[in-house]
Amino acid sequence: MIAALALAAFACTAAYAEKTFTVSNMDQFLRAIGPDRTIVMKPGTYTVKKGSVKSQYFRWDDAGGGDFQLTILGLSGLTIRAQSDEVGIIASTPYAYVLAFENCESVTLEGLTMGHEASEPCMAGVVSFKDSTEMTVESCDLYGSGAWGINTEGCTGVSLSGTTIRDCSSSAAWIGGTTDVSFENCTIDSNAADPLFYIEETESVTFDECEIANNAGSTAIVITGETMASVEFTECSLTDNDIAEFRAEGEESYVAFTDCTLENNTFGDDPEELAAFTEGYDEGNDENYDEPQTYSHDPSGLTFTIPVGWGEPSEGETEEILQVTDQENVTGVMIIPVYQIPSGGSVKKSSKRYLDEGLKGFIARMKDQKATAAVKLDGDVFDIEGMPAADFRGTGQYDQTDPLVYWVRLVISNDRVWGFIGISDNEDSTSPDSDLGSLMDSITPTPQG
Repeated sequence: MIAALALAAFACTAAYAEKTFTVSNMDQFLRAIGPDRTIVMKPGTYTVKKGSVKSQYFRWDDAGGGDFQLTILGLSGLTIRAQSDEVGIIASTPYAYVLAFENCESVTLEGLTMGHEASEPCMAGVVSFKDSTEMTVESCDLYGSGAWGINTEGCTGVSLSGTTIRDCSSSAAWIGGTTDVSFENCTIDSNAADPLFYIEETESVTFDECEIANNAGSTAIVITGETMASVEFTECSLTDNDIAEFRAEGEESYVAFTDCTLENNTFGDDPEELAAFTEGYDEGNDENYDEPQTYSHDPSGLTFTIPVGWGEPSEGETEEILQVTDQENVTGVMIIPVYQIPSGGSVKKSSKRYLDEGLKGFIARMKDQKATAAVKLDGDVFDIEGMPAADFRGTGQYDQTDPLVYWVRLVISNDRVWGFIGISDNEDSTSPDSDLGSLMDSITPTPQG
């Protein structure tokens, strides 16, 4: 939820009334496809098949044999949700994904059961994301005979939570050219492992509280490409996997296990041995995973340090607007201009007034994004190497339901008041000794020259 709020604020779009369409057949589903809406699917089985419905938001790609693949494209803010656990979407051809998305942003699939019903072996997977951003699969069941459950290509921010991938005929996931892929509380069961996870030119794949069991084949993980992948398993269970090797021999890659259970796996049950770097890999040079990263934000003239384990900063609608979040999207920081210093204004004489105006600008920005903010000054106005600054703390709500905890640092720099808006859903993540606290304390003017 925090990540969704951050993205909305950075996009600087006006609030809109979300549309909801309830559908009961495939034609109604196709007519409902569009941006900024929720499609609620009534119980039943929906067979993906080309018909007479046309739209600028999807196309039918030739899948061979007279069959076609539905590709949803060029939209944002779409949620496809099952009304109950009895909603199935199936592809009748083995050569097409059940659902494919291209050039999309902020799409959520929720509570859907998806797979193939084909007499021939499948040559395509269940769900495909291509050249898309912030794609979410939540509480879904992706089943074979699909070749693999999920495929990504050229994406940023792909999240699977509470989702099952099972009985796929080749792999559970093929991940290519993608940044920040997360599996949380997912079940990976009874799939072929040829390999189970194929990871190419990809940064940061995480598995948290996942159950990986009863899969069989040659290799658990193949990591390839020039980009060094980080694969991390945290509080996961890997059991009864009849897989010959954990990863291909000779790979140079970073794999880590934290508080995981490994039992009765053919590839072995020693996490230290499985996570060992290959010969010739210089662990000390792996700065992306072991060291905080310094980031200079040119529009504000400010530099700060990103905590270990947080994602890369991403820009909003303009380069002035920036966001960075932890891997769980629980805590994030939005960097935005909240007040323009008047021409000829004196920062030395009027810094307190300008910071007050910046606070009003922050509250107005949150209101535009359906969030409330009740914050007050925390301590006195202070100085960061000649720049007036102030901290504000408090709470609020997003969309009148979800609690928010704020730590806002306002800094006057480059003739503006800049807001470093820390947001979380709990007080511990906004404490002075938290990752957010280390980021706030690291804010300094960018060195000149």
